[in-house]
Amino acid sequence: MSSLFTLAFPDNYSHLQVLRKICWYLVLSPHDPLQSSLLNSTLEDKNLGEIPKFRLLLKQLTTMEVIQWNTLWETYQDEFENEKNMLGGHLGEKAAEDLKQRIIEHNILVVSKYYSRIIEETCKAAVSHSPGSSITLSGFASEDVNLIR
Repeated sequence: MSSLFTLAFPDNYSHLQVLRKICWYLVLSPHDPLQSSLLNSTLEDKNLGEIPKFRLLLKQLTTMEVIQWNTLWETYQDEFENEKNMLGGHLGEKAAEDLKQRIIEHNILVVSKYYSRIIEETCKAAVSHSPGSSITLSGFASEDVNLIR
């Protein structure tokens, strides 16, 4: 016996609002195999073509290139802040901080593909991190990357 499962949204919500929220939650999720798989699957959704800014955002996170935080924030800050008017409300109190952290994590993964040893200050510059700020990269160091202080 089969059953039919249908998601019902109020008439004033579109599938694009739901897709936008999915994109934000994927971007805000820590990198792991499930997040990566869902991100790639969402990128294949044909409806994402209707919201090109979000397609580009997901594409940036699947491409092994360093993302400049300031440029990304300038591009997406209005979209980010506009989420409070969308389905599900605002993204949360710490969401902007989490987004920056996810971009730093992405950049460290990129840097680790190219370097096996890197000076910590050089790494901070490469991952778009402000010099002299309180972040410690040692928590991100892996077996593949040796941070030199």
